[in-house]
Amino acid sequence: MVIVEYTARGTVTATGAPFEQRPVAVIRVRDGQVVSYRDYINPLPLLKALGG
Repeated sequence: MVIVEYTARGTVTATGAPFEQRPVAVIRVRDGQVVSYRDYINPLPLLKALGG
């Protein structure tokens, strides 16, 4: 199992607002093959950038 936290930055095209997301990915590997990939995000930064 590999757990990764990474930073994703973007701009909402509808509003021009920038946002930053720090997702966590949980990757399960067996015999050299990825058997599962799960991505967990906090939706609040994007919702804020959307004006919500």
